[in-house]
Amino acid sequence: MKKKFTAMLFAALLAVLTIGSYSNVYAYGSQVILYVNPINDQINVRSLPQHDSALVGTVSMYENMYFNNETSTGYGSDGKLHFWYRITSDRGVTGWVRDDLVCIRPDNYNNQVSVLYVNPVNDYINVRAFPQHLSPLAGTVSYYEKMYFYGETGTGFGSDGAWHYWYRITSESGVSGWVREDLVCFTQQNAYSSQSSVLYVNPINDNINVRSMPAHNSSLMGTVSVYEKMHFYGETATGYGSDSKLHYWYRI
Repeated sequence: MKKKFTAMLFAALLAVLTIGSYSNVYAYGSQVILYVNPINDQINVRSLPQHDSALVGTVSMYENMYFNNETSTGYGSDGKLHFWYRITSDRGVTGWVRDDLVCIRPDNYNNQVSVLYVNPVNDYINVRAFPQHLSPLAGTVSYYEKMYFYGETGTGFGSDGAWHYWYRITSESGVSGWVREDLVCFTQQNAYSSQSSVLYVNPINDNINVRSMPAHNSSLMGTVSVYEKMHFYGETATGYGSDSKLHYWYRI
């Protein structure tokens, strides 16, 4: 009875959970193409899933890495425990990379229509006429307004001076154009369908609270520790977090 009850609890999405590359990969179950997170020009590839293991090479920004679901955990240069992925790059470098230093390439979404929304760190984002920060402003998309993405991507510079992937989208309000990849999130329906997915606590936290309802001021039902698995079956809701912002919440 206790297990059934626990499965009906809510956990906060964006502030404290990491779905990230690991859970996306878990859902696909086949070879996935990764690339270097655009906050870095390149990343190190290690011989073992551990920061102090031998350096076997590097992977540059937007060079493809091929991942076949072999994962492990180990400490990074930040002193924190991370998931690591075993990859092979375009240039044949094979070894382990830290999960928070890579991203899933957009073409892993199979070019089907996908629903995006604005990353909740922003109230809204700009939509550009071309995949370039300096191109004309086509409009804006507000927090939690849906955007529809059909698989068309481009690359270009952002306002931060870094090179990014851009997605061509059409919003619910009819705005069409290009948005920067790091300013949007895929909804869970695109990556997970209706199958069970495994979540874990974002390593910036030692544990997270589990609430009875999708709201910070609802009853505390328990906690989940870092790297303890949570099973998610696709049920989501929105509600306010302890930061007073509106978030997606997952029932786990």
